Amino acid sequence: MAAYSAMLGLTGVGVGLYAIVAVLTGAPGWYLPALAMLTMFSVGLAVGAFLAVHQRALPWILLLAAAPPMFGALLLAVHY
Repeated sequence: MAAYSAMLGLTGVGVGLYAIVAVLTGAPGWYLPALAMLTMFSVGLAVGAFLAVHQRALPWILLLAAAPPMFGALLLAVHY
């Protein structure tokens, strides 16, 4: 569970660094709020997974649900 969360976290850091470069080079106004919304949704689900660590399946479900928004943020960051 920690390795999966670390992967999500490192992906988020990479997206954030790429977003800083994109904003400094003139990204459109919708870019940063959309990227932030996707990333914060993913982080919220990952935090929920750690808070539910005493459950059997819920943390894994929340971590699996955190991956698609982070993947969307990654695609948005890379394809802009």
